[in-house]
Amino acid sequence: MQHNYARVMVIMAHPDDLEYFCGGTLALLSEAGSTITSLLLTDGEKGCSDPTKTTGQIAALRRIEQQAAAEVLGIAALRYLGYPDGALLDSPDLRRAITAEVRRARPELVLLPDPTRYYFGDWYVNHPDHRGAGEAGLAAVMPAANNRWYFPELLEDGLEPHQTAELWLTTPSDPNHSVDITAVIERKIRAFLCHASQYGDAAVVSERMLREARTEDAFGIERYHEQFRVMHL
Repeated sequence: MQHNYARVMVIMAHPDDLEYFCGGTLALLSEAGSTITSLLLTDGEKGCSDPTKTTGQIAALRRIEQQAAAEVLGIAALRYLGYPDGALLDSPDLRRAITAEVRRARPELVLLPDPTRYYFGDWYVNHPDHRGAGEAGLAAVMPAANNRWYFPELLEDGLEPHQTAELWLTTPSDPNHSVDITAVIERKIRAFLCHASQYGDAAVVSERMLREARTEDAFGIERYHEQFRVMHL
């Protein structure tokens, strides 16, 4: 991977989002020496319809699954904000919480969902929490994180302004950058499969992930890619 970043932050709505949307890229960044912080805005407590489990039990299970997935990808730190699953809306409170974590981690690169993506093809409506994470995350990264007059109370906690150099939007409506994840596609899938509460047949999920990432190079050789909208701030 031809990118060198000392500190990276990935901001997502739920456990399992980061593995599916950009797990291959995170694996490559980790291999390249980046210290990666994952910021999850909810616990994903509505992400399982098992009637024998409470939402509290689901949330606890999903944190265990996320820790296992993070170890596969080489993510150094997991942070949770604990907002309600299924009700993640851009708000001053959410922007403040994300801004605090960005200033604390001081990433050179931030990855987060494209908030303009409402659907994929004719088969999937994008989860509103993904859009909420993207909206609030964008506002936190710029302008709030790098402007001391946004949430000045954070200065009292020693959280000085921070300017992120690059922003990568995952699953973008209008991609301008592709990362070849062929070398780590199996690792990406293995990380996602740590989230056993989120799927039924592992073989079906694995094949879908391969199919969605599959491309061919100029010589007809099979490769795997993740797409991004890259912004230089």
